[in-house]
Amino acid sequence: LSQSEKETKMMARRSIIAKVNIPLGTKITKNMLVIKRPGTGIKPKFFDKIIGKVTKIEIKKDTILDEEMIEWKF
Repeated sequence: LSQSEKETKMMARRSIIAKVNIPLGTKITKNMLVIKRPGTGIKPKFFDKIIGKVTKIEIKKDTILDEEMIEWKF
């Protein structure tokens, strides 16, 4: 892929994004999240795996989620 194709691919993909402000230490629910572009964060296929996890930081509305923001312990 050329550089411009790579950039287009990332913009076309989607990520899981905070629909609302999510405080530190909050258990994540479905209504707190939305799937939008760009695709630079956690992929939508992991949506159900994030539900019930606890935030490690305060997440502001419209922030693209990444793995460092979520406590993944089972």
